[in-house]
Amino acid sequence: MKFSTVSFLLLAGCSTGIPHEIRGDVYEVKNPFSPNAVDPEVEGVKGLQRRAIDPKGDQALVARGDVYEVKNPFSPNAVDPEVEEARGDIYEVKNPFSPNAVDPEVEGVKGLQERDIDPEEQEEEELGKTLRGRAIDHENDPDSAHLKPRAGGEKVKMDQLTNTRYKKPHAEIALIQAYNKYHKPLPPKLKKIAQHEADLIKNKLGMKGTASATPPQYYDSQYVVPVKIGTPAQQTYLNFDTGSSDLWVFSTDTYQPDQAGHILYKPDKSTTSKRLNGQTWSIRYGDGTGASGIVYTDKVQVGKTYVNKQAVESATEVSDGIASDKFSHGIMGLAMSSLNTVRPTPQNTYFQNVQNNLAVPVFTANLQKGKAGNYNFGYIDQGEYYGSIQFAKVKKGSPWWQINIEGYRIAAGAPWHKYNYSAIVDTGTTLLLLPGVLTNFYYRKVKGAYIDQDYGVWVFPCTSKLPSFYFGFGSYQGKVPGNYINYGRLTNTVCYGGIQSSDGIGFAILGDILLKAQFVVFDLKGQRVGFANKLTIKS
Repeated sequence: MKFSTVSFLLLAGCSTGIPHEIRGDVYEVKNPFSPNAVDPEVEGVKGLQRRAIDPKGDQALVARGDVYEVKNPFSPNAVDPEVEEARGDIYEVKNPFSPNAVDPEVEGVKGLQERDIDPEEQEEEELGKTLRGRAIDHENDPDSAHLKPRAGGEKVKMDQLTNTRYKKPHAEIALIQAYNKYHKPLPPKLKKIAQHEADLIKNKLGMKGTASATPPQYYDSQYVVPVKIGTPAQQTYLNFDTGSSDLWVFSTDTYQPDQAGHILYKPDKSTTSKRLNGQTWSIRYGDGTGASGIVYTDKVQVGKTYVNKQAVESATEVSDGIASDKFSHGIMGLAMSSLNTVRPTPQNTYFQNVQNNLAVPVFTANLQKGKAGNYNFGYIDQGEYYGSIQFAKVKKGSPWWQINIEGYRIAAGAPWHKYNYSAIVDTGTTLLLLPGVLTNFYYRKVKGAYIDQDYGVWVFPCTSKLPSFYFGFGSYQGKVPGNYINYGRLTNTVCYGGIQSSDGIGFAILGDILLKAQFVVFDLKGQRVGFANKLTIKS
């Protein structure tokens, strides 16, 4: 039996912060922006070099009338002039006191004086005097005692591989995919779009009959991770998905026309493969489409880590759309084992089985904007984030990495608002889906934003500046920069928003739009998810 087309796309510079107040010794100098800039030799500014402030102190430039207070730019750890940032009435400048002082007329510094700095540019997270994150205190924090590194445990970094032919789906398609994944009925407008796109695919594939109302599948996966199965090892490439719990692959069992272009798992060529008689699996979506098959156990390797008798779900039937993605050859589900679809006996995920062999029983996701990221198993790389990792508990009994978010703010420096909502952390969802009320609040801050009547999603003029979105729980505030929220162009002048409403789904989904801006720790034993901010890309 062949299934109809189904959505199955799984996508897997912060500058130095300037504080409001000055700490440490400061010195007054004349306005370095004026046409008659201070001559250090005449005015004695150079003498400040012999009264260096604490080099560990924050560097700041603060306006006071026609005089500017500056921390000593001659100290050994002087501010990097390329990363100085404006705050309020302050302006970005290269160090005017350096031996090769900037000529305001030549370098255009004077021009900066004539424009206000956007409040969004006024605040960046402090990097804690270093770009290296703080380690988890497993000695003194009872909730983290299980994260003490185990001698001899495995550590592995798995880099994603990039599909150079990747074509990003439109935002409405990505939204439809999320509805289907979480078994939610499509709103009328999205349903109409889905049917239209499915008909396009039907014509493209030369299919006969009526296609199901599902989005197009000519959107290959963007990133995959190499995985080895069997003895001798057979390498394939899978999507890592924290929103599902099945490890399934294309194989020699797959309906033959759908094998074309795929790397196939060959259980009969593996000496460690064993069929689990009577066990089957089936993934279904909200519209009834999906994939299904039989189950083996075999050796599975991710980097240096491995499980000898891991359940490997071999696809016998798949949707045409799934088969059309020639870059991905299956899924590595990393949610809770209770979500696994094998029946009559659900099987453990790879991570559930491998965690006791790791140095630290966690895996981390370090997705990136515009390039491949990585997943680490068995350790937390302090070079991939800054500040502290803060944890949110997983909702008891949830099959997903489902946590409670407690507040938000829109744009740097804006007030923090308490607002509780449940959210799933899902590397297999493209968009950041938030409660409708938050989505509305966000786009009120975007000039010219509106819900497109044809596509049913938020769009905005591509020239509009997007504010950053902050989410939080406890004392943690995570940031998603505004440029990360620009999902792409609908037309030459209109762009899609990466934040869309989750109201039809029933819970928020923290997808790749957010995850690419965050360092995320998945702690299965502790039943919690950790977040830390990381350096982000400015555009």
